[in-house]
Amino acid sequence: MTPDTVTFAWPISKLLNINQERTMHHQVRAKLVRPIRAEAARALADHRFVRGRADILVEFRWPDGRRRDSANWYPTAKACVDGAVDVGVLDDDDDKHVRTFAIAGEQTAGLKGYVLIGITIEEAAA
Repeated sequence: MTPDTVTFAWPISKLLNINQERTMHHQVRAKLVRPIRAEAARALADHRFVRGRADILVEFRWPDGRRRDSANWYPTAKACVDGAVDVGVLDDDDDKHVRTFAIAGEQTAGLKGYVLIGITIEEAAA
C-alpha cells in the first residue's frame, strides 16, 4: 500500500462477495452495502480530490493464510468506490472518470476476524 492509501478494518463476516450477491434480494444486498460504503466515505473524507481520470486499487489484507480469489470481493470493492463518490473524492465512477479499477489481496498479520481494506485513488497519468 502506498502512502496515499486509506485503510480501514472491516469484519470478514460482513463482507459481500459475488457468490452471495447473485442470489440475494436487492434489499438484503443494500443493507450489507450501505455500511461498507459509509465506512469507506468516512475513511476517504480527508483524501485529496481527483478531478481527472482516476486509477483505483482496492486491496484486501487478510489476517490468515486461507486461499481467496480477490475478484470475488468485487461487490465490497465497488461499495468502497461508491463511498469515494459519496464524499466527493471522485466526481463519478463511470468510464469517463475511472481509467483502471483493480482488486488485489494478500495475507498479512492482523486482527482475527477482520480484513484491512486499503483504497488507493490516484489521478491517471495523461
